[in-house]
Amino acid sequence: MSKATDAPDCLDVRIFVDPADELGEDTSALERCHAALAAISGRLAPRLDRSIWHREPFELHVAAAEDAAFPEPHLCARMAFGDSVDDEWFAVGLLLQLTKEQRDTTIVARDSDGEFLLIEAAESLPRWLTPETAPNRVFIRRGELHILPRASTPAEQRLLPTQPSLAAALKALRSGLLDTRSPAATAAILQRTAPLHADRTARGPPRHYARCLLPLPAAQLLAAQPQLVSAAAAAFLERTPDAMRAASRMERFSPRTHPVIGMRVAFPRCRYAQLATLDFTPPPQSGLPRRPADHPDHRPADLGSKVAFGLEMLLHEAPSTPLAATTPPLDEAVDAVLRGGGVRGTDSIRLEPGCRGGARIPRARSGTQADSVDPWIPPCDPVWHKSSPKQSV
Repeated sequence: MSKATDAPDCLDVRIFVDPADELGEDTSALERCHAALAAISGRLAPRLDRSIWHREPFELHVAAAEDAAFPEPHLCARMAFGDSVDDEWFAVGLLLQLTKEQRDTTIVARDSDGEFLLIEAAESLPRWLTPETAPNRVFIRRGELHILPRASTPAEQRLLPTQPSLAAALKALRSGLLDTRSPAATAAILQRTAPLHADRTARGPPRHYARCLLPLPAAQLLAAQPQLVSAAAAAFLERTPDAMRAASRMERFSPRTHPVIGMRVAFPRCRYAQLATLDFTPPPQSGLPRRPADHPDHRPADLGSKVAFGLEMLLHEAPSTPLAATTPPLDEAVDAVLRGGGVRGTDSIRLEPGCRGGARIPRARSGTQADSVDPWIPPCDPVWHKSSPKQSV
């Protein structure tokens, strides 16, 4: 663990489960990891269900022992967070809370900068702790940051060498014979994560809500799978000329054949900032006209056109990009929407006549509703479509 993770802007998390005894076999260790994964997934589910991440979601899986770097089976997560440090620190907050509740777990968290937790807590660290001496000394355990000290006695030297391996460091930490707690460093980390977890009922990292004008199928797709907004934004922001040409006619989400409606969409905060500050003129063949800057619908129309183009691009790039990975597959979900049915694996979502000439998305049968959708959708603007298609598809 002496090196930063190779991938740029990527969080690497390893969760080690305390053995039943120090002589436990690999088989029992793997069983404990699978049991821990089930328990941890249950603990995290309320905070992660239908969450919306900037680039990749936080997902754990069981990893077998590899080599001296990872000498025992453990849980692993690698999450690309891109430009959104909110995602990274939200995950750290989850890990602190997780180890506070699941007290038999020890976590190592690193990113492309290395020991980023020490960078945040730099002012409270001992002088001897440097990038050269830090490997295999920094852990999250029982809701706190733990730093293995330098050995000051022969007994401590036998327990913890000057340059400990991960196996030796975990054994020393679990023994409880060393004072490893770092309250000042923990306080610095908590100060960084607390604003992201202020709302204990929130799902996933903080969001920004904005009204968008979207073709009806795009609105229905986002209502069923709100997390697709991140993939759509990424596809639009990272578009190539070929992708732009392929999407310019809006074959799936054309406003020429579908009404355009207003919809409140939840964005990751960084994605919203990226989209909102980017100038974009929809191609004439797309059927999406621009609103004048002084028009009240200028910003909703601008955001909606970027999201709709991103969704269209995803359909062309789905086989080759992990950003489009969804359950069910994106093209299948879109086809279901265009056929007038629901999306398999979700509650059926249809537009129904609502008050004041608008449209309403009914609550799901489970009693929940996508966080990104307003209960009431304003009437569609007739300027946006030349024909008069039906209000439900």
